[in-house]
Amino acid sequence: MYPFAHFAANYFQQYIPENNRDLVITFFIAFSRFEYALKEEGFSNGNLDNVSANWDRFATSIRGSFQPDRTPELQAAVNYLHDSPPRKQIVQGGTRLGWSPSRYPENTPLIHELLLSIRTVRNNLFHGAKFQEVFHEDHSSNRNQQLLQSSLIILEECLRLSTTVRRTFFAEIPPSFDTNNEEEIHG
Repeated sequence: MYPFAHFAANYFQQYIPENNRDLVITFFIAFSRFEYALKEEGFSNGNLDNVSANWDRFATSIRGSFQPDRTPELQAAVNYLHDSPPRKQIVQGGTRLGWSPSRYPENTPLIHELLLSIRTVRNNLFHGAKFQEVFHEDHSSNRNQQLLQSSLIILEECLRLSTTVRRTFFAEIPPSFDTNNEEEIHG
């Protein structure tokens, strides 16, 4: 095992309580697969140098059919992310990291706001901002658990509303390719 992989594994075990590990891994995989499906189905921005998922265009495509009260579980998830959105990491005083409440323009449609919040949850988790100071503290751990669970419930509803994204999300992952073939790896 590479030294950084050993460090990462120990870090993960130290800062994420055992009862939250499956949730964190599920969120990592679900979010990554969701972004893959968005890009595959044309909800993307990019050029020859890069590509990114276009969450706003996707939100617009499902906005008319999104019903936050469709189930009690969905309503609870929507209420939680709407009423207690994740904070964003910021730089204070030019050098110090801090946290700021998420703010959305007044007329932001609900599904757009929710998907922005889910991306903030992802950014906080993927970029390491939440590991060290949060998952080992009981009060914050419960909040982060709720943020992750609510995000997953809403992403699942989004899949229900988009046949094409759902089909790609659940499609079989293509067989692995030959990593010795440089052209296949880099296109």
